[in-house]
Amino acid sequence: MKKILLTMLALGLVASMSACGIFSPTPFEVMVTLTDYKIELSLTEFSPTTLYKFVITNKGNMPHEFLLLPMGNTDRTHILKGVGQNELKPDAKIERFFRFERRLMPAGNYEFACHLFGHYENGMVALIKIQ
Repeated sequence: MKKILLTMLALGLVASMSACGIFSPTPFEVMVTLTDYKIELSLTEFSPTTLYKFVITNKGNMPHEFLLLPMGNTDRTHILKGVGQNELKPDAKIERFFRFERRLMPAGNYEFACHLFGHYENGMVALIKIQ
């Protein structure tokens, strides 16, 4: 009886935290399409309380990267999250789970981009906002 009561209490706590946006038990899916010199995202505003499942598809003719950096920063030592070119060859489709933790990424503007030679300069960047 005590075990059932504790289980019900725990489930109620998870449900109330989910309703308040404090905890998201199911990831929110974000579709990402990479083509040669373009990144398309199904969502561009993100919350630090949500777990996101990025489904990344490379429909381009060459490998690409999907790297998160502060807006306008091209220094690879500042990469916050990402997937490299070895995993994003043409026709590749992968999934990655990201959470935009406030302690690492304060609210503001960021960008997902491909920083392979000439890709960023040709517009392969998608601006996002972390609330």
